[in-house]
Amino acid sequence: MNAFPARTLRRFARLFLASMLGMMGCTAAVPGMLAAPETPTTEAPVLAWTAWHLAMIQTGPNAAATPDDPAAFSLVFGEDERVTVTTECATASGTLALREAHEVVPNLTISGTCERRSLPERFLNDLNMASSWVFDDDGALVLNLAADGGFIRLEQALTGPTWRWAGFQGGDDSRIEPGGEVLTLTFQDDGRVTVSTPCAGGTVPYTQEGATGLSITAGGLDVSGCAEGTPAARLVHDLAFMRSFVFRNGKLFVSLMADGGIHTFEASRP
Repeated sequence: MNAFPARTLRRFARLFLASMLGMMGCTAAVPGMLAAPETPTTEAPVLAWTAWHLAMIQTGPNAAATPDDPAAFSLVFGEDERVTVTTECATASGTLALREAHEVVPNLTISGTCERRSLPERFLNDLNMASSWVFDDDGALVLNLAADGGFIRLEQALTGPTWRWAGFQGGDDSRIEPGGEVLTLTFQDDGRVTVSTPCAGGTVPYTQEGATGLSITAGGLDVSGCAEGTPAARLVHDLAFMRSFVFRNGKLFVSLMADGGIHTFEASRP
């Protein structure tokens, strides 16, 4: 995991939240809180097992559309650039290759029929028109359509993959690496998260508050078997102090309260 000075982490956190509040028309002060810094997006991203929901399609000055239920329009990356796309009336499968220099090479086959000119039909057809990609400032994946035809904006989902712990960086610049331990979180649609470590595990409630708020009720986990100072002990201890999350280049960054630090996770097979 890349290391970032604590001061830089706090600066990025405030810039990120200030941007989000500005988009919502808010001017309230942003409390001190860590968030993940932006990372370069010129290299081909590794998105295997990540899940995305449709946020917007824009195909002209007066042709923007947003779904009532973004989760009803899902795109899940598998291995070898394969994707599965699901809507309320049809599906698509095939490959959606995101290459270096922001190139997109789509090859999707649609199964099923949707109402003509409906949002599901537009979504499925337009995916095959994608020609370039970029991550925006909020971590969303934007697929630009060929011939200046518009864009598709996809927001990453917390549910879907199993999130494998990739490291921790504290507000005091301390760092902990996995060291061979496999620690995972799997968020479910029913408001539960499954925690798996070598010394503690179980399923406990969580709440997603708005776009980035997160709280986990971890009191039901037995941590007596976790040796002090191990990565597992750190993660399990910090579950109750997790307060927010952001996505960057397909990775999940979870911030602790009071500038306590950031846990980094990478998507893996569910």
